[in-house]
Amino acid sequence: MKKSIKFFAILALGTWAASCSSSSDATPASKTDMLTGKTWIIDEVAGPNPLTGSTIVLYKRGGTGNVMDFSKASISFSKPDKYTSVEIDGSTESGTWKFTNGETVIESTNTKGEKTTATISKLTSSNLDVTQDGAVLKMIPR
Repeated sequence: MKKSIKFFAILALGTWAASCSSSSDATPASKTDMLTGKTWIIDEVAGPNPLTGSTIVLYKRGGTGNVMDFSKASISFSKPDKYTSVEIDGSTESGTWKFTNGETVIESTNTKGEKTTATISKLTSSNLDVTQDGAVLKMIPR
């Protein structure tokens, strides 16, 4: 697993439940709206054990015995297409992002021109779960 994991948030599978009123004013939040306007922090990271192939938890926010420290890592997405992240070592990175593959993948390009993709497994206003480079990152808003 890379020392500096770059993560990109992406796509929403969940949408806001409609209210019980008969008003037609209620519209579900878009995936872009759910992704942007907040800072996402790492709640949990899991990846394959190189010896057994089974999945192991590498980091759990507030946990003891974490294999890696992701407590400094965060990412913020803004409209229309910018992101800023804080890496696990505290360094910052920025660039552009976009949804691809029917809004199920977030593709980001940093200012050095390096592209990264993350596949979204869950996106709601309170959860962003992505898979990147074999690792599963579960994020929550700060």
